[in-house]
Amino acid sequence: MKRFSKFIVTLSILLIVTYTVAVLWFVWQGLHVPDSLTYSFFAAFAVELSAVAGIKIKEKVVQRDQRNEFFNDIL
Repeated sequence: MKRFSKFIVTLSILLIVTYTVAVLWFVWQGLHVPDSLTYSFFAAFAVELSAVAGIKIKEKVVQRDQRNEFFNDIL
């Protein structure tokens, strides 16, 4: 899971930078990019990256709980 989440985060950042550069280029050329496209694009990645962050937080909580159970069994 660790490799997959790193891949997703890296891919997301690359796509966000690529989209931003493309939009800036279109604007520089005098073309219009619909606001709804930009909102949807960034919202999709916000949800994706939030989901990955939530999974990582949940994994850490589970690991901490397992560690606490281990020490409680010893004591």
